[in-house]
Amino acid sequence: MLNWQEFTYSGAEATAIFRLDPRVKILMLVITGLFIIFLDNPWLLAALLAVGLAGVFAARLTLLKVKIVLAVIAIGLWGAVFSQALFYEQMPRTAVLTVISPQTPLLGPLTGGLYVYQEGIVHGLRQGLRMAAMTTLGLLVCWTTDSRLLLLGLVRLRLPYSLAFMAVTAVRFIPILLQETLQVIAASRLRGGRRFSMQTLLPILGNCLRRAGTLAVAVESRAFRAFGERTYLEELRFNAAEKLLLAGYLLLVAAAVVSKASYLGYQYGLFYHSALRPLYEFARTCL
Repeated sequence: MLNWQEFTYSGAEATAIFRLDPRVKILMLVITGLFIIFLDNPWLLAALLAVGLAGVFAARLTLLKVKIVLAVIAIGLWGAVFSQALFYEQMPRTAVLTVISPQTPLLGPLTGGLYVYQEGIVHGLRQGLRMAAMTTLGLLVCWTTDSRLLLLGLVRLRLPYSLAFMAVTAVRFIPILLQETLQVIAASRLRGGRRFSMQTLLPILGNCLRRAGTLAVAVESRAFRAFGERTYLEELRFNAAEKLLLAGYLLLVAAAVVSKASYLGYQYGLFYHSALRPLYEFARTCL
């Protein structure tokens, strides 16, 4: 059974990641999300995923959270690689395995043959690594940032308070939703039912709707939209190390994005300069 205590910060409060200004973590996450769109090198994408996993272990998260991260990565990678390997449509493509031959009765003529494509595996690996890296970093930010500081960080980054509140509330209710889901599944199994069916989905959905209604009444009764300006007990201030970290990371990502954008301009015939050939080669081979 899922225990709420297993979702607490454990020893994370003593780590540097937990103490980092939430605005730094949010901005680095956004910058990484924009940067990762330009990346095609599977090794570099895998390196970003490895950085996220290193952060998960360095933050001393609970064992349950580590298991959730690993499960999400495994499921996401498997789904992306499997689907793209079978249904890759771009050309050229190289079949490395025949799943259903065109000569197979009934299924062969119906599908025209089903193959595993080498290019599809590589493409699916890229997409899976993108999703896995961003999911890992996103969970790391949420699980190493106090919800009040996360809300304050979003507001100080000029996100409207209503949107920031909804985002933080959604993050906080994830473990509660998981706990209720496992409780409903356990109750269903005790009654001889299936692990997951419509009978288990309805109570979960009902609890979500009931909790949403209760939350709406609670926040409105506390004058949620009564004032345009809100005051906060805590205030955020960047220290020198955080400013240096954020500036250095931004410069690094900006250099990589400019390199890749220059190469794309050359590739599609938009812009070319002979002096930039080393830059084009770097972007082609490394990014």
